[in-house]
Formats: sequence, C-alpha cells, structure tokens
Amino acid sequence: MGLGALLPAFLTGLAFGAVSLMSIGPNNVLLLREGLSGSRPGLVAGVMWLSYACLLGTAIFAGDRVSPLVDGVAPLLGWGGAMVLATMGVVTLRSSTSPTMYLSNKTGARETMFSAAQRVVRVVWLNPLTYLELLAVPAALALPIDGLAQRSALFAGLLLVFALNCFGFSFGATMLSPIVSRPGYLRLFDRASGAILIGLAIVVAAHAAQPRPIQAVKLHMALD
Repeated sequence: MGLGALLPAFLTGLAFGAVSLMSIGPNNVLLLREGLSGSRPGLVAGVMWLSYACLLGTAIFAGDRVSPLVDGVAPLLGWGGAMVLATMGVVTLRSSTSPTMYLSNKTGARETMFSAAQRVVRVVWLNPLTYLELLAVPAALALPIDGLAQRSALFAGLLLVFALNCFGFSFGATMLSPIVSRPGYLRLFDRASGAILIGLAIVVAAHAAQPRPIQAVKLHMALD
C-alpha cells in the first residue's frame, strides 16, 4: 500500500487532534499551569502524552470491542465528567484564596517525579470525559477504516497532534513564565481556570441531558 493511500487516514487523525489544540479543559489547564509555575513541565507533558497514546491505541486497534462498551455508558460518563469538572473548578477557586498557595511557585524542587506523575494520572484517568474523547470518539472514527496500515496512519496522525498539544502547551507556558509567574498572575490564572471549568461543567451537564450519537460528541465536548 502506497503512502498516498494512507494519507487520508493520517489527515483524519490530524484534523481530529487539532480540535484539542483549541479546547480548554482540565488537561490543558494542567499543562499550562505546570509551565507557568516552573514545576516539571516536561515530565507532566510526557506522562499525559503517554496516557493519550494508550487510550488512543486501544480505541483505534480494538475499536470494534471498545465502541459498544463505551457507547452504552456514554450518558453516565457525561454526567460524571460534569461532576469532575465542577469539583476541579471549585477546588481551584478555593486554592486561589489560600494565603500560602503562592509563597513559592517553583514546586519542582520539592515535588518528586513520582508525585508529579501521579497528579497527571489523576487528572487524565479519573476524568470520565477522557474516555468519551479518547476512547469512544476515536473508536467511532476507526470503525470504517479497514486494514492495519490505515489504522496505523490514523494513530500516527493523532499521536503527532497530541504531542504538539501536550509539549506545546507545557513548554509554551514555560517560555511565558518569566513574565507571568509572579504570585498575582498565578492567582489570576487559577481563578480564571476555576471559573472556566465550572462553566464547562454546566455545558457538559446540559449535553448529557440530551443524549446524542457518539459521532457528534466531539463537536460538543472538546475537553482534553
């Protein structure tokens, strides 16, 4: 099979993943916050990208079995995701009022690599919306694609864009950290992030109350 035959699947992966570059959700908020605080941006981005790779690989190469399972619990995942987003938003807003939260913004010196990785795992794997966006929808995309080579091309396109997403957000914020890493700016970022997450929770809950075909979920839940 020539490269030309693989190009449509690869471009489909690029197009799907590109939506994540324009979305604001808990994962991207974590990447931005990590870069701005100067903690462990490379580690956090790497663990998040590997998590995405595991989920996307499962969706694309085992989509025939994954899609029916996730479709059956999609409404529950939607409501669960709304609760997670609301909780994260409230916690972020409360943390922004702490008088000691911003005394030191270089947390990487006192946080172990294992602890930093744990934070990423909690945000990614305990968010029900992750399974909608990175399992259900990619599985639906992969179903009409026949052949291991074409599915591999789709997977490659997704991996490329999500790598740009994870490392771009994290290191892009790191480049801005000398300007906006002062406690006042970080507090403002956290307050804005908390408000956005609560707003997204309301949107997700509204969509969960109106079940839609899984192919349309991506248009309404671009939350990684």
